[in-house]
Amino acid sequence: TSGPEVLNVIQSNDSVGLYDKFEARLVIRAKFVNPFDPDDIDIMATFTSPSGKQWSIPGFYNYTFGTMWKVRFSPDELGQWKYTIKVRDKTGEDVSEEKTFKAIRSSYKGPLQIAENKRFLEYRNGTPFYGVGLWYNGRVTKENLDELKSKGVNFISNFITPLETMGSGVGRYDQDICMRIDEMFELCEEREILISLNLWFHSFLSETVWGGFNIRWHTNPYQNITSAKDFYRSTTAWNYQEKLYRYFIARWGYSRSLAIWFIVDEINGTDGWVSGDSVMAGQWTKNVHAYFKAHDPYNHPTTGTRSGGIKEFFHAGYQETDI
Repeated sequence: TSGPEVLNVIQSNDSVGLYDKFEARLVIRAKFVNPFDPDDIDIMATFTSPSGKQWSIPGFYNYTFGTMWKVRFSPDELGQWKYTIKVRDKTGEDVSEEKTFKAIRSSYKGPLQIAENKRFLEYRNGTPFYGVGLWYNGRVTKENLDELKSKGVNFISNFITPLETMGSGVGRYDQDICMRIDEMFELCEEREILISLNLWFHSFLSETVWGGFNIRWHTNPYQNITSAKDFYRSTTAWNYQEKLYRYFIARWGYSRSLAIWFIVDEINGTDGWVSGDSVMAGQWTKNVHAYFKAHDPYNHPTTGTRSGGIKEFFHAGYQETDI
């Protein structure tokens, strides 16, 4: 055939614990230029639960040890699940034959959600969550996590280096950084520690604000398509961001250790806020929140912050985000 083909689907195992990671490696033949661009090559898995609910989960490019494509999923119902994989490129599309796995009982409580009264956090199974933790920046290690766990920590915030680097360019994601994030999630899953994942750390959107270590726009490849002060209002930048956020959902959305999509921290430390348009920065926060609400099937909560005390309360942001 001239179109793309799903040649093989190799699943990690035939049964998986409730809220645990199900993973399948995909062998796919397709024509594409940029494997990270869903306009070029789009992989979508459709999972059907025992009760008949359907989940659409994007596949993702994961170049490691010869594997190129993966799908990750976390089941929330016990019993037999079915799924198919659809691949589409510019020449056509193909759907795999249906495969199955079984979700079995586990001790896991599921991902974090907001309680019905909107005042507390709880796990998906209704168990209350009380977070004890801290900002933990830099490389997460087993030893540090074990020490934190022994002190009662069950929650960390972590800012990550942008997946798009000056080396990779906009629209392509550094696989070494992605593998480090994989490792962090696995270590935290093993220890039942939750992560507030900070997608945009203010310094990567700062060209002039606060100085020193707080200025890292020069390392951000978005400088090739917009200025720092116009980042929040640039349509071109937004089109790339939608694909980036889709990749976050595809690669890490499954994780029961993913507590919160932390959209931006200390947004007032960015040029787009200070010399651009703080109203537009608030609108951008709303847009990112809306993207995750529309596309993250696990419905992880969102947040964002301004820095400092009571005078820096993030009115526009907190009205839009979940937390």
